[in-house]
Amino acid sequence: MTGELQKRKIFPLNQTAHSDFLVRGNPVTTRPDDAVENTFPGLEFDHRNLEKQFFPGLVFELHHDEAAWLRSFDPTRDYPITEADREAGLTLWHVRGNFPTMDGSGQVEVSTFPLFGMGGTEIWQILRELEAGDVAIVLGPPRAAGQTTPAQIDDQVQQALQTGNNTAISFGASRLVVLFGRRSEYLVDGVINPSVFEAGDLTRSLCAPWQYDFTDCGCWYWASNKPDMVAVSESGPQIYNFQRVRTGANGVPEPPQHAPVVALEEWTRGRTSDAVGNALPGPERVPRQMNHAELINEWESLPVVLNDVEASKYVTKPVGPIPDDQLLPDVGSILARLSYLASIEHALMVEYLYAYYSVAAPRRRPDLTNEPALRLYEAANTILSVAIDEMRHFRWVNEILVLLGHAPVLARADKTIDLDHDGRFLDHTFALIPAREEQIDWFIAVERPSKEVDPETRPDTIDGMYTRLLFSIERSSEISQDVKDRILHLIKLIIDEGYDHYHRFLRVKQLLPPGPANGHLQLPPNPAPLEPAHVAKEFETRVNRSYEVILNLLLIVFGRGDAEHGDLIEATRIAMVDSMDVEIQALINARGAPLFSVPQVLAERNLGRFALARQKTVADKLVVLDMSVPKPPLTGSAKPSFTQIVEAATGPLDALNRAHASAADKDLQMLAAHSASAMQRVRTRFLSIMKSESDVP
Repeated sequence: MTGELQKRKIFPLNQTAHSDFLVRGNPVTTRPDDAVENTFPGLEFDHRNLEKQFFPGLVFELHHDEAAWLRSFDPTRDYPITEADREAGLTLWHVRGNFPTMDGSGQVEVSTFPLFGMGGTEIWQILRELEAGDVAIVLGPPRAAGQTTPAQIDDQVQQALQTGNNTAISFGASRLVVLFGRRSEYLVDGVINPSVFEAGDLTRSLCAPWQYDFTDCGCWYWASNKPDMVAVSESGPQIYNFQRVRTGANGVPEPPQHAPVVALEEWTRGRTSDAVGNALPGPERVPRQMNHAELINEWESLPVVLNDVEASKYVTKPVGPIPDDQLLPDVGSILARLSYLASIEHALMVEYLYAYYSVAAPRRRPDLTNEPALRLYEAANTILSVAIDEMRHFRWVNEILVLLGHAPVLARADKTIDLDHDGRFLDHTFALIPAREEQIDWFIAVERPSKEVDPETRPDTIDGMYTRLLFSIERSSEISQDVKDRILHLIKLIIDEGYDHYHRFLRVKQLLPPGPANGHLQLPPNPAPLEPAHVAKEFETRVNRSYEVILNLLLIVFGRGDAEHGDLIEATRIAMVDSMDVEIQALINARGAPLFSVPQVLAERNLGRFALARQKTVADKLVVLDMSVPKPPLTGSAKPSFTQIVEAATGPLDALNRAHASAADKDLQMLAAHSASAMQRVRTRFLSIMKSESDVP
């Protein structure tokens, strides 16, 4: 390094850093210039706690979902507010002050915003834009967004705003209050003003008490597993709100007997009337959700939830091991079962995908008032979520095969097989069937947990086959403990997710129209290939080529080590989401249906691209790509480069993209351009990941 380092003075902005002794104040993490503005409920602090004191002498509640309530006021100020007014309920109706203009110029202008009918968070989003200077507010009793006030009351409010004097206006049994002041100053020399905000004010609505966060957060956001939708009996549907009021008061039965909840309003506030306003009898009413105070005081009344089912107590049940004569006897049998299950996972994945695309559901979440569309949207996306899980299972089974020294299996099963020759198997021929009731019933049957299956009267399920594998591998003397640990972990994940799939499909059945109704479906059963002259034929071909490319990419993924699997799978998703999904939507719009045709050369590729080194661990590349006799042939050296391998994988779609780039159909041109861009991103990502490794295939 040449030259001298430039000396810079660091000027601390927080009060603690200003002083060389302990001072009273909020922690340094509450510096507003460093905070992350996340208010659900917040990271360093909750920004709503700043704005609740935006008006001098008043404190508002901005955490309520219906209004901004006045919680307290300074009685020493000359405000025409009494404690009786506050107890009767005063909310923020209007705010007038300096707000940024909408043109992005950075200028401010005096604007008035109506706030009635909004939730606290929506109001906060407006208040945070309020600049320093004069501000006027109107307070009044709770008011809905569409509710009107008498013209004479509006005139009195406007007159008070023009005079600039604090004014109270009679309004029925309540009063409106018009107040004037200056926007509160939060900072003093860059520090949050400790005379306005007491220690702990800014963090009080975070996770302390934890019940506050628990009430507001869904299972996908809460720091640990949290039930949202639960069943109230072992065989019952998983449709009930875990945070519902359970007192049995107001005609609310326990366990509840209401229909599935699909609207957010029903989830949080309950329902006592039907869609046209008729009062529902007690047994049909939807219990409302416990609020923050109730959850803080009564959280111990919430039941234990085991496997998504509420239970009054937990009693462990001993699990008997599978008899030795029912275990798979050796590694060869285990590999055969895994190979079969890989083909089953592949077939289920395709069936689930076809069912997803068959539902004529909106691509974006519809408005909560459109219940029929919302039910279709929820059903379709639930099916898609299970299909995505099956892709992960497909990957995990192949990882297990590779760990045991076997080549990956990308084959797709045509039908189920009675491998144990005991008659206990789900006899099924895989086919492309839309999400009709009987197809959803098949999905439920195949995903049914094995613990619910009577081995004397019911056929085995995919869960049962994995359970047998689990015990067989666990007791095998041919597999090292290190490999066992890794394999058993993956199998347990598959079993656990399968249980969740079973309940998700039960939910799908409740969401979709019952019986023979097919008006919600847009794809036919068992679609045949289109005639060459059909307007959608080229779109059909594009979908098949996209599917082939994804299988080619998965073959590469399964041939790489653990360190690359995750990144390569994410790169493969580019082909799935940015290419195949777009292609399928275009095909459906052209009145076609996806065939997901299996490439004829797939089996040859399985045999021709892998050389196994059994003595190595997976981290040392247990599977090495060997394309000395590739299918189809590659140009260049006998052992191809990474670039040749990846280009061969995307080749089927690349060739089609070049042909369609000059097609007469503008939609085909657009798809070709979109796909070419996606394939380039796939190749770039694959090569950057694979070349980061020092080994050469």
